[in-house]
Amino acid sequence: MNEENNLKILIVEDSTTQALQLQHTLERSGYQVTAAVNGKEALILLEEGLRPTLVISDVLMPEMNGYEFCARLRADERFRELPFVLVTTLNDPKDVIRGLECGANNFIVKPYDEKYLINRIQYLFANFELRKNTKAEMGINVFFSGENYFITAERLQILDLLLSTYENAYRQNMELQNAQNDLRTLNERLEEAVRKRTRELVDANRRLNLELEERRQTEVSLERLKDQYGMLLQAAGEGIIGEDLQGRITFVNPAAENMFGYSAGELIGQSGHKTWHHSKIDGGPYPEDECPITGACRDGRTYKGTDEVFWKKDGSPFPVDYIATPIREGGAINGTVVIFRDITQRKMLQEAEVARIASDSANRSKSDFLANMSHELRTPLNSILGFSEVLIDGLFGKLNEKQKEYAQDIYNSGKHLLALINDILDLSKVEAGKLELEPSSVILKDVLDAALSLFREKAMKHNLKLSLEMEPEATVQLEADERKLKQIMFNLLSNAVKFTPDGGRVHIAARLVDGPRLTARGNTGSGSEQSPVSNKSDRNFIEVSVSDTGIGIKPGDLPKLFREFTQLESAYEKRFEGTGLGLALTKRLVELHGGKIWVDSEFGTGSTFTFVIPADQGQRTAAACE
Repeated sequence: MNEENNLKILIVEDSTTQALQLQHTLERSGYQVTAAVNGKEALILLEEGLRPTLVISDVLMPEMNGYEFCARLRADERFRELPFVLVTTLNDPKDVIRGLECGANNFIVKPYDEKYLINRIQYLFANFELRKNTKAEMGINVFFSGENYFITAERLQILDLLLSTYENAYRQNMELQNAQNDLRTLNERLEEAVRKRTRELVDANRRLNLELEERRQTEVSLERLKDQYGMLLQAAGEGIIGEDLQGRITFVNPAAENMFGYSAGELIGQSGHKTWHHSKIDGGPYPEDECPITGACRDGRTYKGTDEVFWKKDGSPFPVDYIATPIREGGAINGTVVIFRDITQRKMLQEAEVARIASDSANRSKSDFLANMSHELRTPLNSILGFSEVLIDGLFGKLNEKQKEYAQDIYNSGKHLLALINDILDLSKVEAGKLELEPSSVILKDVLDAALSLFREKAMKHNLKLSLEMEPEATVQLEADERKLKQIMFNLLSNAVKFTPDGGRVHIAARLVDGPRLTARGNTGSGSEQSPVSNKSDRNFIEVSVSDTGIGIKPGDLPKLFREFTQLESAYEKRFEGTGLGLALTKRLVELHGGKIWVDSEFGTGSTFTFVIPADQGQRTAAACE
């Protein structure tokens, strides 16, 4: 254990911070430390049995200062030899005389260096025995500041005080010299800094003049931009409204005037909330403290409103999206700007899209139902057809003419019903997206010849003339689904032969066309008279038309022509039976190939049905998209 561990030091200091700092310094050097806040408390500790080896006391303390405390100790036989150190600022030379008078051993000047403090304490401990063995009091007269002081003290005490005073004075003098040297160095640096700064200021002044000129030019540009922005605000398609902190309207652009039906003069100075945002979409009141637009002024946040309504001058609402942004000037909020857009058209489109999706879903459900129903009907119908054909052929016995006629009616009606079911099934597959093309290399002339051959017997029976005309360029191989292409031709020829009176004519024409020449010239069933099929010059199409000299179609019936389950009333007689699906299915099959179909017709004269499909089905997707 170090010798210091047995040395106890009493600190007397009224400043808690300075006492703790001094205690920490001493304990770190191995001393045992006890602290008191003034001389009175220190005397109590001593009376209670505390026996320190050294006392370190502040001078200025409440109740009992350091000089009084030291004098009290020196008057007590028990503590007369106890080393006593005064901590003072030594602002007054009389402090030395007071220290001698009260019997202090040493001075330590505030602020003190920790190393110096420990050295002084070690010096006092080292000379403690020497001081006891060489006690020799002496009396001296000291004349200072016009007063005479007679001091009786030990010679070593006087020497210690004078030495510590000298050391403190010397240390302060060295600090002053160092400070003077530092000040001289700083002064030299300051002079250099001033010279440097002067040069910099000259350069800065030159740059400032340039910047002022640039700023002048910038201000001119800003004024120009301000005018342009003003024109933009006036020309903006969105409504723009400015409000002050009280919610009064300060600015309205023309777009906002048009949307609200107010003039700017009617709005300026009015409460924006009470004028056009007073009620919610259901007509209920919109409390102002819940309004995001007034909230932007309240809390300085930007608010976005979607699917809300503003109110027009006539009292009607209109749906809007808006953004309310606080206006700041010098860091303070002084208003709000509201930018809004009338979304009536968008809402209508959204509602139309919802309706379209619902319609598509219903159509798919209908198609699925029709497909299932058609499959269920085919089985019993095939039995009916089979047995009626057996009856007609007399395999179960010979029938009389009346029975044979009835059996033939059953067979014909069954065939008609089967055709209807097949058309329904194909159409439902198209609508459900389940009918796919199986493209292959097809010779167009073979398909057209095969279609004509199916109707030659019926044409001869009704004295109809069938003809085919193909341009040389059309005699090509094309990529198509052969079975579906034959079905298209069968449906068109079937209608042409059915609705052409005896002695009439049915004509097929085919040619090769490119994109720029290709336009749907008649009615496409969508209500449009003309629409481009393609605008790609590098795309080739096959155009096939079927013309007849039949009964024709009334202009008012043309838009209904390609609708499902629609039969047009004949002008001559209601003797043409049909499913009402043939042309609708034909249109879907043509579009499935990436083409279009249309009709030109004159009532009482005849009709021409024309369709086009890409010659190469590799172009089908692109053509369909257009």
